[in-house]
Amino acid sequence: MKTAIEKKLFWIGGVITLAAASAVAAPLTVDEINQIETDLGITMSASDKADLAAIVKPDVPDQFHIDAETRIDQHRKADLTLSILDPYGNPVPGADVDVMLRRKKFHFGGVMNLKRFAGVTAMGMSTNRYSELYLKFFDTAGLGNGLKAKLRAGNEPYLPGYFAWCEANDIRSRGHTLIWPGNPGSNHLPANIRSILDDLYATATTNGTEIIYDEQLKTDLDTACDDIVAEWAGLWPVYEWDVYNEPFGNHEIQEILGYDVMLKWFHSAQTNAVDPNCGLFINDNRMVSATSPSSYISRTDVYKGYIDYIMASNAPITGIGFQNRIKFEYGDPQLLHDRLDDFATYGLDMAGTEFHIITNSTFSPTPYRRAEMTEEIMTTYLSHPNTSGLNCWSYTSTDVAGGGPLVDENNGNVQLNGLVWYYLNRIKYITQESLTTDLNGQVSLRGFIGDYDIVVQNGPDTYNATLTLDSLGEQRTAFYLDTEARVDRFEAVADAHVYRRFPSTNYGSSTKLNMRKSSDGWGRQAYLKFNVSELTAPIASAKLFLYSETETNTVEALSVQYGNWTENSITWSNRPAVGALIGTAQAQSNSWLAIDVTSYITNNGTYTIALDETGNFPAQNITSREGINRPYLEIMPSPDTDADGTQNWVDTDDDGDLLPDAYETLHGFNPLLAGDGQADPDHDGDSSALEFALGQNPVLPPASATDNGFRIASAENGIELFLNERQNLAADGLAVVLDHSSNLVSWTTIDSFDFTSLGYTENGASSNVVTDAYGPIDQRSFELATPLTNGFFRVRIEQESGTSH
Repeated sequence: MKTAIEKKLFWIGGVITLAAASAVAAPLTVDEINQIETDLGITMSASDKADLAAIVKPDVPDQFHIDAETRIDQHRKADLTLSILDPYGNPVPGADVDVMLRRKKFHFGGVMNLKRFAGVTAMGMSTNRYSELYLKFFDTAGLGNGLKAKLRAGNEPYLPGYFAWCEANDIRSRGHTLIWPGNPGSNHLPANIRSILDDLYATATTNGTEIIYDEQLKTDLDTACDDIVAEWAGLWPVYEWDVYNEPFGNHEIQEILGYDVMLKWFHSAQTNAVDPNCGLFINDNRMVSATSPSSYISRTDVYKGYIDYIMASNAPITGIGFQNRIKFEYGDPQLLHDRLDDFATYGLDMAGTEFHIITNSTFSPTPYRRAEMTEEIMTTYLSHPNTSGLNCWSYTSTDVAGGGPLVDENNGNVQLNGLVWYYLNRIKYITQESLTTDLNGQVSLRGFIGDYDIVVQNGPDTYNATLTLDSLGEQRTAFYLDTEARVDRFEAVADAHVYRRFPSTNYGSSTKLNMRKSSDGWGRQAYLKFNVSELTAPIASAKLFLYSETETNTVEALSVQYGNWTENSITWSNRPAVGALIGTAQAQSNSWLAIDVTSYITNNGTYTIALDETGNFPAQNITSREGINRPYLEIMPSPDTDADGTQNWVDTDDDGDLLPDAYETLHGFNPLLAGDGQADPDHDGDSSALEFALGQNPVLPPASATDNGFRIASAENGIELFLNERQNLAADGLAVVLDHSSNLVSWTTIDSFDFTSLGYTENGASSNVVTDAYGPIDQRSFELATPLTNGFFRVRIEQESGTSH
C-alpha cells in the first residue's frame, strides 16, 4: 500500500490556494492487474501499481468524489431485469446469465493522427500496435487534423481506409471540424477561401469608419463556405461534427458576410450529414477550463452570445464543445462541474472535445499529478447529466505538441495517466455481471446505460442476445430461449404402404413408403400412425414432415378414422378406409416436405394419416421409419397460463394480469408472470396495469406532475380534470372507469363523462390524441365548476369479468 502526497490546486472564493493531498488506497486486484497487462500488452512496475491504486481506489474518497459517484449512479445507470423463458414462455430457473456492457452511451473517446494510423508518417511503434492499442483505450474515434478541410489534400487519400477501419471495429468517429472561420493572424481556412478573403481586403474601400467590400467577392466567399461545409459534411460518416470551431477568436468571415452566415453552416451540416442523427456542435477553448474567474466570465460571455444567437435563430445546434485543454493552471474539479452546470441550462449535449494536459515553461505537473487530474476530469464529465463524452487529444507522444500522452510512442510504454484512463473506462465504469436466474427465471442488476451483449447458458445450450439499456427507470426485457425449439416432435410408431396388385402382401418392413395414384392394379397408398398422448398443453399447430426420395408430385395427407391396424399386418385388402383431405405439399426429390395437419391433430391421442399423390407414373418413394430420414409430426403446444379457457396463442393476456402480452413484451415484463399487472416498477404509486390503461410508461415515472395520466388542477372557476385513456381497450377486454365520491366512502360511477348529475357545471372540455410505442391514447380535460365542498375522483381499470385495479 502506498501513501502519495502531491500538491493540489483549489479555487476558493476566486483565490488559488495550495493544499497537501494524501491518499491511502486499496491495492489493485490480481484480476485487475491481469486485465490491464493483457489488454495493453505491458508489464506494470510496482510503482505503477501503487500509484494507480492510490489515484483510482482511495480508501477514503473526498467529498467531491462521493458526490460525483452519487451523480454517476443517478444519471448514468439504470435497473435492468431480464426474464429468461423457455420456448413455451415458462420461466427458466438456474440458468447462467452473463451481462456485458459493449458500449456506454457516454463515451470516453480519443483522437489519433491519420497519417500515423495509415503508416505514412514514421513512429516508434508499429501501425498495428498504434491502432490496436487505440481500441483498448477509447469508445469512439476522432482525428486531430485529418478532417480539417484546409488540410484535405494531404489527408483525404487516407480517410476511406480510416472509416473502413472504424466500421470493421464497430467504433464511431467524431468529426473535427467543418469550418474554422479564422482571423487575419491565423489562417485556418482552405486556400480557395483564403484567396477570396485576400482579394476582398485588396479591393475594399472605406466610407468613414465603414469598410465596403466587393459584392461579387462577398457572394463568392459565401458560396465557397457553403460548398465546403456541404461537401465535407456529406463525405464522412461521423456521429458528431464540430460545425463551427473556436468562435471566440475566429470570426473573420462573419465580419464580412454578417453573423447570420453561421446559421447557414448549421443548416447545411444538418441537411448534408451522412448520419441523419449526427450531432452538430459549436466548439471553443478555455471556457470551462479558463484559468481565472475573470477570464471565465469574459470568455464565456462571448461564447454564450454565439450559442444564444444560434438557438434564438432556430439553427439546428445540438451540442456545446469544450476543448478542456489544461496548459496554465488547474482548478478544483468541483469548479469544473459548476461551470458545466452553468452551460447545462441550454439543454444541449456537452462534450469535452480536446482534453489535453500540456507541459510548458509555466505549467509542468508531475506524471502523478497529471494522472490525478486525468481521473478528476474524467469523473467530473461522467458525473454530469448533460455531458455526452470526453475526448482525449493526446493519445501518443508524437500526435500533438505539449506532451502528456497516454502512451509514449517512442517505446510503446503506457504512462500513468494512460493507466488511469484505461482503468476508469474499462474496469471501474463498466458493467459485467455473471448471474443465475431465480425461481421466476429472472436476474436483476443495475448497469450503465448503453448497449449490452447477453449470453445465457442453460444446461449444455448457449444462447446469445443483445439489448440496449436506455431508461433511467427500471427496464425489463424478456428473452425466449431457442424459438425453433418451441415444438414437440413425435416420430411415427408404425408405417407401411399397401399395393393393389398384391392385395395380401404386407410391406411393413420396407424402408420406403411407395405411392401411386392409379385405378388399375398399380395403385399404392401409405399409412402412418402417431401417438401424441403425452402433450401437456393444447395444440397451436401440427405439421407432418416427410422425406422425399424420388417423389416430385403433390403429396396428399388424408384422414383415417380407424386406427386398429398394425405395421406388420396391414395389406391392400384390410387397409382402413381413408377420409377427407387434410392437406397437401409439393415434393422435390431428396428433400423434406411439410404438410399442415393442425385441423386433424387437435388433442392427445393416436392418429392415422394416409398418404397419396396426384401423379400416376412412375411410383414415388417417401422414406419410412425404417429408413434414415424418418417421418415425424412437429407439434407446437399452446398452454393456457391463466386457465381462462383461452389458449395462449390466441389469448391477448396469457397471465390474466390486465396487461396485454404485446405490451408486456414491449416493456420487458414476463407475459406469463401474473404479478406484473399489480407491480409498480417505477415506484410512482400506480400499478403497471393502471399505467397501461392511462397511456403512461410503467417503468419510467412521469417527468413532472403534468405528465400524469390522471390529475386535477385548479381552474379559474373551479377545477380542471385531466384523464388519459388508451384507445381500443375493449379489444383487450378492458375499460377505464371514472368514479366520484363526496366522502371517500360511497362512490358513483360517471357514465359517458356526465358530470352534471353530480352537481358540477361543465365550463369546457378538450381532447387530443397522442401515440406511444403501443398505440394511440386519448387525452381529455374537463373544466368543472361545483358548489360541493368536497369532491373526490378515482380511476379504475376494469376487466370484462369485473376485476379492477
